[in-house]
This record gives sequence, C-alpha cells and structure tokens, in this order.
Amino acid sequence: VADHPRRRALLEAWERNPMLRAYVLDCWGSQCQVDGCTVQGEVPAHLAHSIVDVHHLTHVSGGGSDSPMNLSVLCTAHHALVHRSKSKLVDADGHSALIQVNGNQLLLHREVALLMVA
Repeated sequence: VADHPRRRALLEAWERNPMLRAYVLDCWGSQCQVDGCTVQGEVPAHLAHSIVDVHHLTHVSGGGSDSPMNLSVLCTAHHALVHRSKSKLVDADGHSALIQVNGNQLLLHREVALLMVA
C-alpha cells in the first residue's frame, strides 16, 4: 500500500464551549457515567480525570444542542465506541440515559438535578 496516492480532505470542526465542559465536570465529576465502567480504574489515579470527555447524547451533527441536559460524561474508550459504532440515543430522563451501540445497550447514570444546584 506504499504507492497509494495521498489526498487532502477538508473537515469541518465545531468549536466546543470550554466553560460548558468545566460546568458539567464540576457538577457530575470526572467519572465515566456508563454503568459498570472500569476503564478509569486501569490507569494511575492521578491521570483518571484526564481520560474523560463530555459527550452529546443527541449528536451535534444530528441537531443536538449544547444544553447540559443533552450532555454526559464518558471515558475516552466509551466515547470512541459511541462515535465509531452505529449508535443512537434510545431514552434519557433525569436519572439515566440509554444508548444503543451495535445492538448492545449502554446505561448511563446521570443525575440531571445536580446541574441545577451548581
């Protein structure tokens, strides 16, 4: 594959609001919200906070908003899984969200009430 021609691609990137990320992490903490996630336990404790992302439950490309109600905290492994697989939001309420990923379901625990306190 060494002789495969290179090509240039133009990608569109949305700039995220860093204050919104900080707000969500302040309210919920930097722990993956997927039920039973052990990924952060596999890295040194002082680095565990650095492997989380704030995820849009309804993707921005699908019309999802930047409202904290549309956000969750995922470890980088679960975040990559959701974005690199066929996934869709099945349900979300004030306590949890359910995401279907390739026929499997990820249950996220997220207390929306904590967003109102901070």
